[in-house]
Amino acid sequence: MSDASFNRGLTWDYFSAAITQSEGQCPAEFADVPAALQFLRGVLGEDYVEQANRMYAHPFLGLAVFSWPGLRQQFLNWIGHVHSLQDCTNVRQVLDDLRLPTKAAHAYALLEASGQLLQQGFRISFEPKTNTDDFPFRPDALVGLPATGEKLYLEVSCQSLTQRQVSAFDAMAACEHPVKEHFEVLKCSFRLRRIPAPEHLDELTDQIRVAVQTVLSSGHLVEVEDNGVLSMGICRRDNTQELDMWRAAHGIHFEGYEGPVDSVNEIDELKRKMRSKQKQLPRGYPNLLYIENHHAFSHYPVSVFHLDLQEELFQHSNLAFVLVRGSNGSGREEVSEFRSYGEHRFERRVSEGHVRHTLLLSNRFTEFVPSNHLAKLVTQSFLSSGAI
Repeated sequence: MSDASFNRGLTWDYFSAAITQSEGQCPAEFADVPAALQFLRGVLGEDYVEQANRMYAHPFLGLAVFSWPGLRQQFLNWIGHVHSLQDCTNVRQVLDDLRLPTKAAHAYALLEASGQLLQQGFRISFEPKTNTDDFPFRPDALVGLPATGEKLYLEVSCQSLTQRQVSAFDAMAACEHPVKEHFEVLKCSFRLRRIPAPEHLDELTDQIRVAVQTVLSSGHLVEVEDNGVLSMGICRRDNTQELDMWRAAHGIHFEGYEGPVDSVNEIDELKRKMRSKQKQLPRGYPNLLYIENHHAFSHYPVSVFHLDLQEELFQHSNLAFVLVRGSNGSGREEVSEFRSYGEHRFERRVSEGHVRHTLLLSNRFTEFVPSNHLAKLVTQSFLSSGAI
């Protein structure tokens, strides 16, 4: 999109009010949701929301505008993790990274993963030095287990979209934006068959804005059609039966959004990420690599792609665990699921329209075998069933 920030003067007061109204469950560390948000405000600073609002795809600022209730609950849980990590070595450096556009998503994921490990009895130190003089990298965190005396290093990676994917998602977001400006009363479905040229995209969004005003005044569905490029139906939220009929007539699936064919192989991208990031973890420890990817689970069946990732993992003896996690919103009736694939575990958790996928891969060929107790606690950190 041409404008990376939201079209409003977002403040802490506005943001806090939006989250409080979501009626999410308060983290146990706080008396209520406003107290949790006030804590975060104190930690991040009074100017943080305004600064973060200028970042593209910030990890949580979009929650103030529109999100699935389950995603807002995940954010409240994240505040609890931040609270629990206050005394960890170098945590301030990670919190400061939340201010940097190139590091904010990484810092957000690192704090969440570390908080989940801390809940299971691990001890966390951020940006640790390694004991190997000739090892040039600093992993994201050193994770210790006092109960057994074991240690491992944690590396977190947020896998970004390729340039082609970014262009497609930006084009879809630009088409949807005029409708989302009125998300309280309007909704839409559309199919974008091709990525329009910038001039063409501007023309399309102008047409969509005109259609939005027509729907607001008439109360009935309006169609925007550009043959071979865009088909969109816009309606009022209190008149969605018209949109259901329009989707059926145009063969658009229930979620209501279809973009250009994605030719990027997410599994190959994941394998390349594993190959590059494992180099930042030293040998001699049962290390954990955490990869955030919000797209692979939507495009490929876990029952098949876990085998591709498994074979890549088996090649890296300095990795005991690889965790791949992603999430998405859904308007469908989703079902939670837990499955074992040999030594690997997969879980799909569904919470109020928010779906979270977690795949934990274990390497039986690692050079430093973790104890059963450590393996169990790593599993319990990220999977609600905790089964191993």
